[in-house]
Amino acid sequence: MMVAKHATLFSIVTSLISVTVAEFQVKVPPKVQVELFNPVNISCTWTHTLYPNEKPVAMWHVNKGGNHEAIYYFQNQSYWVGDDLPEYIGRIGHIDKFTLVIFNVSVIDNRYFFCQVMIGREGSDEQEVKLDVFKAPTFESDLDDSLIKVGEELLVGRCVARKGYPAPRITWYNGTNVVQQSPDVNISTEESSDSDGLITTTSSLRIIASIPDDGAKIKCSMQYDWFNQKVITNESKLISISVFYPMQQIKIKVPSKKPVLEGTNVTMLCETNGKPPANYTWYLNNELLKDEVPDSPLSLTSVTSKNSGNYSCQANQSVWNTFMTVYYELTVHYIVEPVLSGKPVETVNVSNPFNISCSANSSMPPSYSWQKNGDFSIIKSQTLSFESVAPKDSGVYTCTASLSEVPQANESKSFQLEVLSKPEMVKSQIITGYEDTTVELYCRSFGCPKPSSKWEGVDGSNQDIKWYAKNCTYTSVISIVIESEEQLVNCTASNRLGQSKTNFRLKKKNTPGNGGVLAGIITAVLLIALVCSALYWAFKNKQLCFAQKAEFQLNDSKEVMATETERFDIEDPTRENV
Repeated sequence: MMVAKHATLFSIVTSLISVTVAEFQVKVPPKVQVELFNPVNISCTWTHTLYPNEKPVAMWHVNKGGNHEAIYYFQNQSYWVGDDLPEYIGRIGHIDKFTLVIFNVSVIDNRYFFCQVMIGREGSDEQEVKLDVFKAPTFESDLDDSLIKVGEELLVGRCVARKGYPAPRITWYNGTNVVQQSPDVNISTEESSDSDGLITTTSSLRIIASIPDDGAKIKCSMQYDWFNQKVITNESKLISISVFYPMQQIKIKVPSKKPVLEGTNVTMLCETNGKPPANYTWYLNNELLKDEVPDSPLSLTSVTSKNSGNYSCQANQSVWNTFMTVYYELTVHYIVEPVLSGKPVETVNVSNPFNISCSANSSMPPSYSWQKNGDFSIIKSQTLSFESVAPKDSGVYTCTASLSEVPQANESKSFQLEVLSKPEMVKSQIITGYEDTTVELYCRSFGCPKPSSKWEGVDGSNQDIKWYAKNCTYTSVISIVIESEEQLVNCTASNRLGQSKTNFRLKKKNTPGNGGVLAGIITAVLLIALVCSALYWAFKNKQLCFAQKAEFQLNDSKEVMATETERFDIEDPTRENV
């Protein structure tokens, strides 16, 4: 009865106030946050200076059904609780001037509160404050790794966020991607409230298994709101889904794409995409190699041509009673040492024709090339032909057979060609040197069989002889001292087919004497005099001074002293041509 009386008085005072624009301001915090079941203080302050003797009238009220319902009053230094909302009776009070205290905060306190103050002639003001109530939920999850056949339904798991406020949320993830609802994916989420207003969220994930689900990494995540706009997250363990499905494709894979050469190792892999993995059986030309093995690689070591053929891999998935077969044609390339149509050493008379052919057994038609003395390719042909052999054609010839598509496949065979002829000599030579100088004379000839040499005009007993059979090159070297103005030395090379002769003409060079030195001194003096006269002439004509640029150029002077410098060119004895 007393509460009703005060309420009537409050409404009368309110109606008598005619000032609509407040001369003062009420201050409340924009938001207050509290955890469930804890007490909370909501401050409301004001100041007034125009009429300090005026007594304020204040109240706290809440919005219920569109109406403001008063829950706490202040007037004439007295405080009392409104009886319109019994849920606040015994749970509210105040501290300081008019700070509202709510004890044992519950979910219903998650609302807006209004503080209204009226001070006679100064007017009235009202401000609102939002009270946020939080309760952290507990988290439970029931998920385990799953194994399922394609097309079957699976309950992936169940996650529960229990007794939280505001309502907690549950999200499902596949890796980092959010799982979305679809015809084959069913996410069932329910919310329930208890007597305290706390909310429990339950979520279940069901799928109809498909091939893309194989290997999926699934987890659930709980999120709930907390103080200062934070979102707290808890996650379940990560589980894996394995989906069994029948194989749909099969292939044989050879890691190396290079042509297979005899003697190398080969590995073939049989790959399928079914699950669980199939067992594999290997055949070569329909003959069993490996039977029902769980690992697919077929390894062949140091293959030969016998390993060539049609390989087949048969995959067997017993879970699905499924068989698939794939084929692969393996060609092992080979080439054997060529066979020559002639002998290891062929002797041919000079000017006669000569032919020799080369053939090799291989996995594919080979190409042929010939080299002489291992230096360079002279012809790309299966047959080496000479219309008329010459002494310079003597040498070691090598036929190389190779497979163009297999760079490593090549084999070679050599023979020696000896062109029978009388020796052919190098041209006559002139050699100069100072008196008492020792020089070496090289007598070279070409021709088979091996010749002998004879020197005239010099002691030939100490000659150094070199014979290169592969190109029928004969060299005899002697040393001789230049003693006279001119000496003539002859060299004759002969074999059973004839002989050839060449000569060496040795000439003595004059030793430089004092006459040359004197001529040089005279020349230097004349040059100095010429330069001095030129400088004097320039000075007299005022063309040489420090304030002017004077440019002059002396033509390069070259003194050429011609001396007889002929020297004997000592050639490499291994060369075929002269």
